[in-house]
Amino acid sequence: SVNNISIEQSWLRLHLNWGDNIVLFFYKGIEDGLYNPDDPKYELCQWLWPKLLHAALAEFMEFCNRVCMQTDKQKPGPLGMSCNEAFSIPEQWGGCNYLLLIDVNVVHEIKDAMGRDSLLEFTTPEFSAQCEAACNLLGISKLTAENVWHVFQAL
Repeated sequence: SVNNISIEQSWLRLHLNWGDNIVLFFYKGIEDGLYNPDDPKYELCQWLWPKLLHAALAEFMEFCNRVCMQTDKQKPGPLGMSCNEAFSIPEQWGGCNYLLLIDVNVVHEIKDAMGRDSLLEFTTPEFSAQCEAACNLLGISKLTAENVWHVFQAL
């Protein structure tokens, strides 16, 4: 729908501007002969790409939560403030705090039972540690879609 709320429009932007492009960047590495998905020696790719995607999504989520919403006097709710602000200070814009208090320890227990970050890791912890050490030695501070295949080759 063209009348989606701001955050849904943001996810659409993420998909249109980044989602399809990241797939093209990945396939470019295969086309250029940098990566052969059938070769088990290329475990490094299974470490690099999830790391890139996780960082990019975290950056996008942080941006969406702090960007100010457009002023639209026809819609109820906060105007000219970020989602983080709107949920933190609802009384300042005439809202009510309907957030549910949850026991953070229960959340931690659930995450522990599910495997925490290991759900998004596709290599062994030992291999991941080796990759992190190699990246630090090479001075690689940030993975991007533009540099990921260069980092792959350097490692």
